[in-house]
Amino acid sequence: MFSTLKGRILLCVSLSLLAACAAKPPNVQTIPSTADVSQELEATQRLLNEAQSNNLDVLSPKSYQRAQVKLNDARELLVRGKGSEEILEGVAESRAWLAEANSKAEVTRPAVKNVVDARSGAMKANAPVLFSKEFSKLDDEAREIAASAEKGDMSKATKKGDRVAKDYRDLEVQSVTKNFVGEAQENLKLAKKADADKNAPKTYGVTESKINYALSLIQENPRNTAAISRAGADAVDQSKFLLAVNQKTKEGNTEDLVLQSEKQRRVISGLAVGMAGAEAELAQKEAALKTAEELREQLKPNEAEVYVEGNAVKVRLKGVQFGSNQATINKKSASLLEKVDKALGTVGVSKVTVEGHTDSSGSSQANQEISLKRAQSVQDYLVSQGQLGQAQVSAVGKGSENPVSDNKTQKGRAENRRIDLIVQPDIEKAVE
Repeated sequence: MFSTLKGRILLCVSLSLLAACAAKPPNVQTIPSTADVSQELEATQRLLNEAQSNNLDVLSPKSYQRAQVKLNDARELLVRGKGSEEILEGVAESRAWLAEANSKAEVTRPAVKNVVDARSGAMKANAPVLFSKEFSKLDDEAREIAASAEKGDMSKATKKGDRVAKDYRDLEVQSVTKNFVGEAQENLKLAKKADADKNAPKTYGVTESKINYALSLIQENPRNTAAISRAGADAVDQSKFLLAVNQKTKEGNTEDLVLQSEKQRRVISGLAVGMAGAEAELAQKEAALKTAEELREQLKPNEAEVYVEGNAVKVRLKGVQFGSNQATINKKSASLLEKVDKALGTVGVSKVTVEGHTDSSGSSQANQEISLKRAQSVQDYLVSQGQLGQAQVSAVGKGSENPVSDNKTQKGRAENRRIDLIVQPDIEKAVE
């Protein structure tokens, strides 16, 4: 009996999928058979990515999904060697479904306006990465609401819309908190565990106050990034200071003595900064210029562009490129990274930040994720070679926000899928 029931369920699912695939969109605009198939496929994918950024996958989920399915079918026809006319017919149907999604979204958007706004805020705060399970669950609910509205049924939007929007906003707040105040909160926990609230109550209280101030800004407006960033950085610095003060009290000093000593140190440092600042700036610039020159001697122009940016050296790894939506280091890239690693070891560096960049083909969220994965792949490779320690190398994802070439061409997109190294020179070694 169970197998019979299972068979019926599978049959129903298969028939549903078949019906979805067989459905024809209205107002299909024929694409000339002379059109370049690859360009039409890429252009349609960009349209879908843009639509996703505009929340069409939530506002009109059924039509959007059909558009994606039709495009995937067209790609499959290309792989199987089918004729351009058949492939372009699938592309045209994909675009027609996308046009239908845009049309229906105009109806559903007012009904779920608050949900869409809240979802956009959560996405910008990186909630899909930081709280992927919770964000995915909310997306399912949002699509359910929009699907009903798409059919003209506004009851679910009325009953569930405000709650779903609130949950998205809560995720935004949690994400912003983790991004800007998370480190300070963790340090405060470590300090409390080490009895800092008893050993250094004054410093502990100031730290709590600064964290609470940053949290209050987030609660007031999580999109006030400039103010939150400043308050968060201040809280992080204070939390680190708390750990240092607590450590000194454990060595037998009183908190008052430690704070008095720190106050005197800051006064003396402040007097010295004015005289030493210009000299230090010049030394950093000279170190960067020398490091850049030494790296250019070891790396060919077709392998990397090396230039000074501020007081750091930027190494644009032209020879390290990734396939679309890929983060794996191939043999050619690995060979260049090994050469770069040896070069960094000879010139001496204090810190290297690996920046991952993408082209504009994907959604903002997808580009952010893949750019970070690419940067982490390079970070892991450099650390594995042994010239640089784990603490010296960090990785960040920049998404598609800093293109160096035209995203409208295949060559330009390939150049935008890149890795940049921001190298902070070891000043002592550079001036030897």
